[in-house]
Amino acid sequence: MRAEMHPFDKNLFRTGTGLAASSRTLEDLWREVADHGHSGSIALRETAALLATARWSVATAAARNESRGLHRREDCPAQDPRLAARLLSGGLDRVWVALDRPSASVQPGQLEAVS
Repeated sequence: MRAEMHPFDKNLFRTGTGLAASSRTLEDLWREVADHGHSGSIALRETAALLATARWSVATAAARNESRGLHRREDCPAQDPRLAARLLSGGLDRVWVALDRPSASVQPGQLEAVS
């Protein structure tokens, strides 16, 4: 997991191809933890939590086909106005990513609670 999340060449200089490769590796690790990780130890739960977070991060980065803020995609250097919103992600056995559009009652610059 560390080999997918720490190197700059994978996380600072992102590409769709690189993110897809990281996703496959992280999914394989997730299946291994799910298949063989029934001991319930604290270390295993911590590993599963870190792995889940890594999977959400990579899936969200792959869904954002643009460069915005600290997120840089070498294969998508421009901003996409359609993605000018938060991306929400979650799921354990199946990771999902959804575009979060603020409601009409939220003013620009105001934080909205995620329900």
